[in-house]
Amino acid sequence: MKSKTILLSVCLCSLLLCACNNNNNQSNDVQAGEAQNEATQQPQSSLQKEEALLIALEHAGVQKDKITAQRIKKEREDGQDVYDVEFHVGNTDYDYEIRMNDGKIIKFDSDIDND
Repeated sequence: MKSKTILLSVCLCSLLLCACNNNNNQSNDVQAGEAQNEATQQPQSSLQKEEALLIALEHAGVQKDKITAQRIKKEREDGQDVYDVEFHVGNTDYDYEIRMNDGKIIKFDSDIDND
């Protein structure tokens, strides 16, 4: 009878230890999942100035060697980090706002100088 009680106690202790260890693993899995979600929410890479210029040129249908003046500035517009890309070709001024995290054109404008 004494050996059965000891055996039963050892089995119960083993079960409790296994259950505690299993909960610990689930907690670690949840923490790992949360860390992975945070990593995927952060932008992978930020657009470079030269890439922003190339996006604007392609949209405008202009070749880079035709530019006579250009200016690219980092700005914050409506809560978004953007590049303000301005360039001049012939008698036309182009102005673009391009979102830094994905290269999307937010605004664009072109004006013809009649001087």
